[in-house]
Amino acid sequence: MSKTTIKQAGRAKIGLLGEIGFLMVALTATLVVLVQSVALMVISKSMTDDLRKEAARTTEEAVAILEVPLYILDSDQCNRIGRTLLASGRISGIRIVSSYSDVILDVADSDPGATIESTTGEIMRNGISLGSYRLDFSDRQIRDMNARIMNVFFWVIVTIVISITATIRLILVRRFVRAFSPINRAFASIEGGEYGVRIPESKYADIDRMVENINRMAGEIEKNSNSLRRANQTLEQKVEARTAELRKSLDDLGHAQERLVHSEKMSALGGLSAGIAHELNTPLGAILSSNRVLLDFLDKGLPETLKAFSALDGEGRGRFLEICEIARDSAGKQDLSISTRKQRKLAEDELLARGVEKPDEVAELLVEMGIRGNLSRLGEWLGESGAAGVLRNAEPVTAARRMAEVIEIAGGKAANVVAALRSYLTPDDAKQSGIIDLEAEIEKMLTLMQNILKHGITIERDYAGVMVRGSAESLGQVWLNLIRNAAQAMDFKGTLTISTSIAEDGRVTVSIGDTGTGIAPENRDKIFEPFFSTKKYGEGMGIGLDICKRITEGHGGTIGFESEPGNTVFTVILPEGRKKGTGE
Repeated sequence: MSKTTIKQAGRAKIGLLGEIGFLMVALTATLVVLVQSVALMVISKSMTDDLRKEAARTTEEAVAILEVPLYILDSDQCNRIGRTLLASGRISGIRIVSSYSDVILDVADSDPGATIESTTGEIMRNGISLGSYRLDFSDRQIRDMNARIMNVFFWVIVTIVISITATIRLILVRRFVRAFSPINRAFASIEGGEYGVRIPESKYADIDRMVENINRMAGEIEKNSNSLRRANQTLEQKVEARTAELRKSLDDLGHAQERLVHSEKMSALGGLSAGIAHELNTPLGAILSSNRVLLDFLDKGLPETLKAFSALDGEGRGRFLEICEIARDSAGKQDLSISTRKQRKLAEDELLARGVEKPDEVAELLVEMGIRGNLSRLGEWLGESGAAGVLRNAEPVTAARRMAEVIEIAGGKAANVVAALRSYLTPDDAKQSGIIDLEAEIEKMLTLMQNILKHGITIERDYAGVMVRGSAESLGQVWLNLIRNAAQAMDFKGTLTISTSIAEDGRVTVSIGDTGTGIAPENRDKIFEPFFSTKKYGEGMGIGLDICKRITEGHGGTIGFESEPGNTVFTVILPEGRKKGTGE
């Protein structure tokens, strides 16, 4: 198939990531339903307010009407007026008491569960108290309407949740497995020395581009392997025939040996194909891990959340939805220059000053949900006794949204694995450069690797708020490799330290340190050599640091390290950067 035919076929096919995006839109539908629920509550509140205003007008009219008959001591007329008001349906209960003849009319409230407060007061004329009144008002119609609509919304939400869960389980996971199974089988064959294996085309254009590159690379490896095999078959004869000549040409022999080593390294590219599967493992692991969190939330957490939401009163539900909205608006806007521990301390101090109960628990929830900066928006409500419970109920919803963001980021990284391999072979991505938020890009990599970092690794950040010129895609590969290497060096238990700084001349320094065992002195000169690795079998092919070096140098920067037991720090220096908030 020619390149032109492949391109035309690619344009005719849909993309795997496009399908993932479509499924994520389905998740958004749930948020739309929640927004509609908020609208319903706003409308209900407006109707209740109108009813209260109507109650006030009715009270004024009733007092004005009762004033004259009370003044002339006409109890029968007062009684008729009260019963007329009851018959009109504007009130649900009434009590009229004369200062001279005691109780004139006393009808109990027919709707004791109403939320509209009864109105009471004295009836005065010319400074003389003629009597007192109590008027009761019913909001049963509003409550009945709200109950019916909320019941409809509940079943709509349940239907959407079931549909999304079925979609993810029956379509998304199966399509991922079906799309990548041929690639994984081909990797296993290539790793076993079967370089003639070829991966068949899929129905996805983006997968086919990766398959095309892998097949082409496998063909080159097969060709080089066959050449080496033929050379080995005749090597002894050639050595015997040219022994005398080779003795006179030691320099030529040295060059021939270098070419032989190079050919052997080309054979090792067969193992590199298996390394591509390893490079895909991290983003796919993040997708599957985040998806499991989402499924667990949808299967277990959401029913509990809905049950807790239903148990809340009107104000509690409003606060619940407001918290979800704040968390959504705050996504990606957290101040990354402040450590999580310091954020909790700042929030706890402010909550303590406001007189909030359990300020440590509330502070931890606010920081975990990423809404610490919205304390003023939440107002004095945090001081109420049920605030912590509403926050706890809302936290799983905000966590589910964060997992959806992780899936989006990881899906993008999976699509760029082939681009990372191209960066290793011809690192020219730096040409597509621009001003990027350095710390935000590093945080994306931390989010991507959250599933391997969160259990035993403590992350300490010291950010200077830096923008840098470069390619976000290629530099992201640098941060991903350095962070993964640090985690593996610590056996996934220890402290990962990430810091950024900027010098007066605009040079930006990024340091990534770990508390692992360190790099042995005999390996330090070889650490950036391709295919050199001290990792456990299956953890890497030894090209990660070489990729980091090529990408950094392609940006005009340098990379180095310092290592001792318990403290290894890799330092990347990039030539062009500036502080956030300053101009170009």
